[in-house]
Amino acid sequence: GIALPERVFAHGFVQDKYGKRMSKSIGNVVDPNDMLDKYPADLVRYFVLRQAPYGKDLKFAEDAMIIMNNNELADILGNLTHRVTNLAVKYCDGVVPDVKCEVELFDVAELVARTEHHYAVGNAVIDGGARSWNGGNPTALNLNQIQMRDAA
Repeated sequence: GIALPERVFAHGFVQDKYGKRMSKSIGNVVDPNDMLDKYPADLVRYFVLRQAPYGKDLKFAEDAMIIMNNNELADILGNLTHRVTNLAVKYCDGVVPDVKCEVELFDVAELVARTEHHYAVGNAVIDGGARSWNGGNPTALNLNQIQMRDAA
């Protein structure tokens, strides 16, 4: 038989644009097939991956997907493609050079390990930053009061 997975990756809840959990009983569910009929699969895939950080909820709004397409994919990625194409024309006679890749492009085990590490480090940094901000404000206030008292 097939071995059971050692680890399961799960996503959070899918929410509507107002932050309410999508539910058939509420009637705020978006049919993914309808989205795929209206928009390219790459756009829907990019939006879902971009809007749903690992382990967090996904806030889905069709208008946000259109804005992301226009801002990130059409504008930023389009400009990058245009610039790279112009560089290829200018410096490589319009031909993208064939470059041999010396590294393995996608190692799932390494990606999982790095993702878990960076997720843990990121959470620690955010937690530590919040504690220092919260602790820093009273310290700054006390120093300010001491300086004002000494100046008087």
